[in-house]
Amino acid sequence: MQAENIELVHNDDATSEHHGQPCCIGEIYHLRGDDLMIFITGAALLDAIVLAVVSKSREGSYGYKITQDVRETIDISESTLYQVLRRLEKDNSLEVHDMEYGGRNRRYYKITAKGLVQLKSYYEEWKSYSKKINKMFGGRIMTRTEFMNQLKELLEDLPTEEREAALTYYDDYYEDAGIENTDDIISELDSH
Repeated sequence: MQAENIELVHNDDATSEHHGQPCCIGEIYHLRGDDLMIFITGAALLDAIVLAVVSKSREGSYGYKITQDVRETIDISESTLYQVLRRLEKDNSLEVHDMEYGGRNRRYYKITAKGLVQLKSYYEEWKSYSKKINKMFGGRIMTRTEFMNQLKELLEDLPTEEREAALTYYDDYYEDAGIENTDDIISELDSH
């Protein structure tokens, strides 16, 4: 993906620069040579999920239905979802129209051509990210040290504060899980 072919659009999050390159909190953009790598977190992940849900219906879908479908993937409040829908509408990734239903107007959202391009971009980035994560696990259970070392390597391009926050999160997760819970966790995973 060429950087000059992509317009960086993000919400009102605070922005910063990282090594002289654009970077914004929530949606972290890193320029690597001519390639743009989007590390999907926060708002970008929500955008990707909402665009994927809305794209499933050619006629579009209404807010409550979108909320229910999105909640099959992640837990999200209606107020947060409607903020995402408004942002995607403002960005021209979704178009909106009202239709009468049961004597009331119901607002429908439909993905636009621009939204489909953005969804494809998110999908390609997610595939790349997933491959790295799958490679990290390597088809076997890793030790805590192996996992943390590979995670450090994968996150090396992030700003120090964000990298440390992610590493602390996973370190705390391992502490909370504890070695005594390993067999229970493996049994639970095997049952699914």
